Amino acid sequence: MDGLIRNTFAIVGAFAVVGMLKGIISLQEDVQFVVQAIQSVTRTIWSFVFRPLSFEVPSIIQDYLTMGVVTAGMQMRSSLYMWSAIQKEDWNEVIFSLPLFGKILIADQGEPKKFYWAILPLQMLKAFFFWPLRIISSTWLYKKGRWKRNFDGDKWDTKQARRVSKQQYKIFFETLLWAFIIIVINYALFFTERN
Repeated sequence: MDGLIRNTFAIVGAFAVVGMLKGIISLQEDVQFVVQAIQSVTRTIWSFVFRPLSFEVPSIIQDYLTMGVVTAGMQMRSSLYMWSAIQKEDWNEVIFSLPLFGKILIADQGEPKKFYWAILPLQMLKAFFFWPLRIISSTWLYKKGRWKRNFDGDKWDTKQARRVSKQQYKIFFETLLWAFIIIVINYALFFTERN
């Protein structure tokens, strides 16, 4: 059930990504229909949100905000995976290096520390407002092998920890993978109709 919910969000987010690219790529009728349906819903929501401010928000800003929601959802899904894995693996302690905080014990006896639940909304807000930077930085960190990082704590099984960390990045990038698949299907439809 969790995978179904996660993948549903990833696929809807992927159509939002494709919608952001529709000025760059040409969309086939079927793909265009789904993208327009999702954009009509999200733009209606943003119009409702901004109605009290008495001005109309341009559609490009509404699409930017939609991508912010998608990226914040990517952040939340990958972070929640990490914390459920910490509880499932029952590691005795988990220490991470966080910017501005240094090394922090974030889980003890397999339970995430309470301060993390204050940090998660801040991470999601950062992903919402600065989503292009979040996606680029995650791509760069993954390419550099950040998931191979060495974990502190004497009770860590490094192989297990690296597997969990790598899976966290994969969950973050699911939406972009689905967007790529939609674009490939779009062009397959294009070339099929052309021939």
